[in-house]
Amino acid sequence: VHLPAAIAVLGLAAFLALPLAHWCLLLLCIGTVLAAELFNSSLERLARSITDQVNTDIEAALNIASAAVLTLAITAALVGGAIFLHAFWG
Repeated sequence: VHLPAAIAVLGLAAFLALPLAHWCLLLLCIGTVLAAELFNSSLERLARSITDQVNTDIEAALNIASAAVLTLAITAALVGGAIFLHAFWG
């Protein structure tokens, strides 16, 4: 989901010829979300390698990591939304 969204954001930014500062913010948001997703995936893989039994602590940690990615993705979407709204109506 994140990669197609990133491509769409970059395409729209190019189409609108956004200034450098906006590009930097968008790239920072994209990179941060993708990095968070990679951290989350690595934690999931590590948890599976530790045990295949149900462990409530591991389950809670994985849920927290997923919530962190979601929080970051929502924040990035808000930043991108503000940039594009400003470009359209600013």
